[in-house]
Amino acid sequence: MRALAAEARRWSVIARVRELRVRRRQTALAEARRVADAARAEREACEARHARHAAQRADLLARCTHGFADSGLWRSALVQHRLRDGQLVAAVGTAQSALAHALVECGRTRTLLQRETLARDDAKKRLRELAARLREEP
Repeated sequence: MRALAAEARRWSVIARVRELRVRRRQTALAEARRVADAARAEREACEARHARHAAQRADLLARCTHGFADSGLWRSALVQHRLRDGQLVAAVGTAQSALAHALVECGRTRTLLQRETLARDDAKKRLRELAARLREEP
């Protein structure tokens, strides 16, 4: 009887510790999701900046053909525009990479949460079984 009661106390402590681990993993998952959402928003913003930048190209090309005096100025503006295009494409790539990393981290955190949840449920099940055995013993 004493051994059974001691084992029940031990599993009670284990169940509480595992519950705390589950809560910690839930918090970590919520944070990982916030990071992923922020990365997704950043990628969308970068794509929008790139789309606006690409829309300006047609206007610059049209201005390059008007008049001899201004055409050199507009051509240099077009060169600067093309240089900026590379920077924007790189920014979109960086944002996409950050999003992919955040999604991987989110998946890893979700897997860890599932493991901790299963361990907690197992500890609670063992505790319930021990409590039932304690009630049955004289």
